[in-house]
Amino acid sequence: MKVFIGHGTTILCNVRIGDYAVIGAGSVVTCDVPPYAVYAGNPARFVKTAEAFQKQHINGCERHPTIDRPWREIKELRGNEWDKLRSQLKDTYGYIIRKKKDEL
Repeated sequence: MKVFIGHGTTILCNVRIGDYAVIGAGSVVTCDVPPYAVYAGNPARFVKTAEAFQKQHINGCERHPTIDRPWREIKELRGNEWDKLRSQLKDTYGYIIRKKKDEL
């Protein structure tokens, strides 16, 4: 079983989470979550299918800035590099692109 459960999520007893489901951070899951579904909230409710969620983020990567650095490096940025990143992300959001080990 492969699922994504966001930080701080509470799942009540006897609740079943289907394969490839996504549970938003801080959610309280009170009922079964079907496979390939995205749930979030308190109580957690259906948001969209996992397929729609995936398409949304693929489109986001194509339309928004991508940052080709690991998070640990981004949080250490200072001065001009930090200002450049802030200007790229002004009034929008971006994606951190993590390279596969064989691409390093």
